[in-house]
Amino acid sequence: MSRNLVRLTPLGDTAVFLLPFAGASASSYWSWAELLPAGFEVSAVQLPGRQDRWEEAPYEQFDQVVDDLTTEVAAAVDGRDFVLVGHSLGAAIGFEVAHELRARSLPAPALLVISSAIAPQVDHEVSAADRLSDDELIAKTKEGGRLPSVILDNPELLELVLPSLRADLRLVGTYKYVSREPLGCPMSIFGGRQDPLVPVSGLAPWRDLTSNRASLRTYDGDHFYLWEHEQEVAAALLTDVRQGVAG
Repeated sequence: MSRNLVRLTPLGDTAVFLLPFAGASASSYWSWAELLPAGFEVSAVQLPGRQDRWEEAPYEQFDQVVDDLTTEVAAAVDGRDFVLVGHSLGAAIGFEVAHELRARSLPAPALLVISSAIAPQVDHEVSAADRLSDDELIAKTKEGGRLPSVILDNPELLELVLPSLRADLRLVGTYKYVSREPLGCPMSIFGGRQDPLVPVSGLAPWRDLTSNRASLRTYDGDHFYLWEHEQEVAAALLTDVRQGVAG
């Protein structure tokens, strides 16, 4: 396939690409292989510096991630309908990949899914957590719920994830939002009502970044509400993507 994409299901008519939150690996999305029906080909992004790519140097520039993933997604799609799904950091990556696809005159996604991310045009503080010591970063991560509880509650697993989390937080610091013509693809926006990092008020402005349909749904839960509501989110995604493909 490609170096950054890990296919989780057999080939299908519609490709779904799952983009990572900070510190995440492809295994964070393994359950999604069971959530979507046959015909949906699910792939997760595995960035360098984690799991089987542990010894590879992580990305240092946000633009380079976007450039590489745009090339790989376009090659993997090969003319089929496709969906970009991004949680937290992954939402910003998906948004910029959609813009880069348009800049290259390539097909747009049938649906762009945004989860637990403040709209990039909204002024908000960018964390410098990557500069903290390991103990400080762990404390900050637990305080803000920056990782799923299954990782936060496991000291050994948390220690393993820490280097990729730190690398991704540095990556966030290199992202610069640029105002452009709104995207033309439909957008589905999701979030947790008790998310301490992303208030619902920070989700709504995503609607201004597409000229197409944009739905907003929230669920009880924090920054990782998604792991408690996977089935509901997957069902909503299916409804929206079928509207997008039909439209």
